[in-house]
Amino acid sequence: MFERLFQTAKKREESLEEERLAVENGIEDVRIALTAVAPPDDESHYAERGLAAGFDSFEEIYRRAMGEKSRDRYSVLTVVGMMDSAHLAGMSVESKRSSVMMALEAAGVPPSQILQDAMVRQSALDDYVDTQEKKLRAFESAMNDANRNMQAELERITVSYKAEIRANAEEVAKEQDAFREWQAGKRRESESLAAASAVFTESGGTYRFSMGVESHMRR
Repeated sequence: MFERLFQTAKKREESLEEERLAVENGIEDVRIALTAVAPPDDESHYAERGLAAGFDSFEEIYRRAMGEKSRDRYSVLTVVGMMDSAHLAGMSVESKRSSVMMALEAAGVPPSQILQDAMVRQSALDDYVDTQEKKLRAFESAMNDANRNMQAELERITVSYKAEIRANAEEVAKEQDAFREWQAGKRRESESLAAASAVFTESGGTYRFSMGVESHMRR
């Protein structure tokens, strides 16, 4: 039984030693990363983080709120870069935390400085969101007003055009009635011409004239 306890204690000691070595190695790696990580100089960093087109980049928002302090070498963005670094890949969360804390301590950077930087940046982002939401609501209101005006104009034009269509149809009906009335008069006129010419049907020339009148009567 004592042998099993001894083996268990030995394994635990070996595990702790491996963790200690990993932390020490991680600290050295973080020291290297700390000097390598700098605030981003271009928009590609923010594009990779899913920044939508047409809005200010995070760097622009930070710069407006913080001035040149937004580009301090030791900021919360430095820690973000460290946490994403391959130097700490595979380490446990606690090991990463210990490595970052020790690296910052070695660099003489108090955690309160990082926390204060994070709060200022978060506040700047929140303020920007509030501003953009107000702009979006104003834009939506303007577009809704424009749509209502266009809808009202469309209805007004529709009513006007419908009235014109009815008026045009009435004009066509009047012209059709007038033409039918003229045709009726034309038939009566043709009948009168035919009746008058019938008295001359005994002669050949006059007969041909009568036949011509009758043919026009059928039109």
